[in-house]
Amino acid sequence: MKNNYYQTAFLSFLNDIQSVKKKEYLEYLKDENNFQNFIISIENRNELTESSYPKGIENLFRTVIKKYNASLTEGIPDKNSITDNYISAIEDYQNNQIQVIKYTDDNYPQKLLRIKNPPYHLYCKGDISLLNKKLISIIGTRNISEKGRKKTIEIVDYLVKSGYSIVSGLANGTDSAAHNATLLAGGKTIAVLPGSVTKIVPPGNRGLAEKITQSGLILSEITEKVTVHKGRFIERNRITSGLSGGVVVIESGEKGGSVRQTEIAIEQGIPVFAVKPDEDNKDAYPGYKKLLSLGAVSVESADQIIEELKKSEHSEINKENQIHSTSAVADINNKYAEIFNNSLNKAEKSEKISLNKKTKQMIISDSF
Repeated sequence: MKNNYYQTAFLSFLNDIQSVKKKEYLEYLKDENNFQNFIISIENRNELTESSYPKGIENLFRTVIKKYNASLTEGIPDKNSITDNYISAIEDYQNNQIQVIKYTDDNYPQKLLRIKNPPYHLYCKGDISLLNKKLISIIGTRNISEKGRKKTIEIVDYLVKSGYSIVSGLANGTDSAAHNATLLAGGKTIAVLPGSVTKIVPPGNRGLAEKITQSGLILSEITEKVTVHKGRFIERNRITSGLSGGVVVIESGEKGGSVRQTEIAIEQGIPVFAVKPDEDNKDAYPGYKKLLSLGAVSVESADQIIEELKKSEHSEINKENQIHSTSAVADINNKYAEIFNNSLNKAEKSEKISLNKKTKQMIISDSF
């Protein structure tokens, strides 16, 4: 039986393969026996011995085998070489106050388990209690205007005073403005990174990242073994919105990261609020119209955002209540059906007994 430390290392290896992050895979690997069987099969390059694995797991197996073989050292493959490297990385993280939160841990954010491709691990530096607090994301263009910067400060200040912590991506422009405004307002902020927590991207924001960790949190789903490429910025967006109760877009072009983030959030069922820019803002106004066409709600002030969030939360509560109510009604109906069936059974039984008595009496009478 592999120890938990080895499992954490192997899961870190899996977590660095973006294409295998699917909810059905995660559900399968949650089972201790499945996970053990999977590791053994990968290391020995055997087909899975588990006969009841769900559809799609064979794709996970083939993808991981391919990656595992490609990652092995030259010459005679050492099956432990990969996990040894990850064990070493995890030890380095722990020595640098970086916490590894697994999807099976109690402090893993439950909101992320609802998205279709949750990360198996989160690497966190700072206050991890923020992961389950009231969160809202603020995003936008890297080329933020001066008016946009002032609007960011105004909105952040109001949201912080309303009890929200701010999530963003540590990019230049709107992200940095949101993080800095939160710190200035005495609030707490989370930076969701496209790269690892040990290699801050962009490098110019290392100082800001350090400030954030003093009261807030920086996190990533990958180790430094993964190269940061353009796709990584899109991939991390599902976490940014997944953690949040809503996404606020300050300024956006007609294409780019903010548009993609909006699409992802709406797909996740997270409300998106597009801050209305001046109509003469040739860069931001067309982007704003694009966001509205995708389903974003137009807002002009922070109090509007709070009102819209309350509506959204109220709607979610109603949905939950409806689900519970439907479930309760179903339970009651099932209970009544059970009682009714039991009554019928008793009645039938009684009728049979009565018939049997009559039959016996008839037999006895005929005998005489």
